[in-house]
Amino acid sequence: CSQQAEVFTFTEIQSEPIPSLLRGFSAPVHLEYDYSDAELSLLASADTDSFVRWESFQVLALNELKANISRYEENQPFKLSNAMQQAFSCVLRNQSADLGLLALTITLPDLTYIGEQFEVINVDAVYQTHQWLRVTLAQLFEADLLAIYQRLTQAAKAYQYDKVDIASRKLKNTCLRYLMLLPQQFELGKAQYYKQDNMTDALAALEAISHSDSEERENCLAHFYQTWKEDGLVLDKWFALQAASHHIHALEYVQALVKHADFHYSNPNRVRSVLGVFGRVNLLGFHRKDGLGYQFLAEQVIELDKLNPQVAARIV
Repeated sequence: CSQQAEVFTFTEIQSEPIPSLLRGFSAPVHLEYDYSDAELSLLASADTDSFVRWESFQVLALNELKANISRYEENQPFKLSNAMQQAFSCVLRNQSADLGLLALTITLPDLTYIGEQFEVINVDAVYQTHQWLRVTLAQLFEADLLAIYQRLTQAAKAYQYDKVDIASRKLKNTCLRYLMLLPQQFELGKAQYYKQDNMTDALAALEAISHSDSEERENCLAHFYQTWKEDGLVLDKWFALQAASHHIHALEYVQALVKHADFHYSNPNRVRSVLGVFGRVNLLGFHRKDGLGYQFLAEQVIELDKLNPQVAARIV
């Protein structure tokens, strides 16, 4: 179209419609449309287009997070909207949905993306709000999440690398991440980890366990290390998983990782697995109010620069 703008007028419309836009992800554009939360909830719950359902839920979740970040900053209690609760319920119970897309839909926007919505990022507000919403949804929909998890676990066959099984594992592990936020469901992750049926499931369970403050955390991490310490690529995942952990002692654990016998500044992949992951995704550890996260990474970059300035620059 050569015109800058066009106006289309529809007549004889009996009631105000809710437009379903960019169906099938028909255009890679930034769309601005002033949907209400109730409209987004309806689209996420009932639209026949899978992309619109996903997009609507993600926008709704982002709205929910931004509203509660404001409440956090104003020392007001968090509040879950009816629109968000209704949408999550409907999405979760959609029996016809593609399992992989369902897993992506119920996964909240990540911390980095939420931060990008603000000119000045209140890291504590972003993290605490995100964690509150995840825990609240896990508590409200524990029975539904558990039912899906158990159904997919029981239906699982011997490991196969095909799109159906990949989607099934993705949804199962998304449900597990929610459930592991509840103390009474911790044994689920522990059992899945020790089953060691496949790497996807083992790492998903270990990741969820790594955020906890339980004694079993150290046991599982030690077990994984002893099992896979001879495989460099898998060991990179072990390092990265801990560097990303939102544990209360996240910084102290990462400080210990760079002293580990298998951490070498001469190994770029290992450096990226620890320092790169810590600085990029570990909001709690890196952005500590006392500045020790920044100080730690600066010291590491100075040390790394002596050996590999290119990797040091990438870390910065």
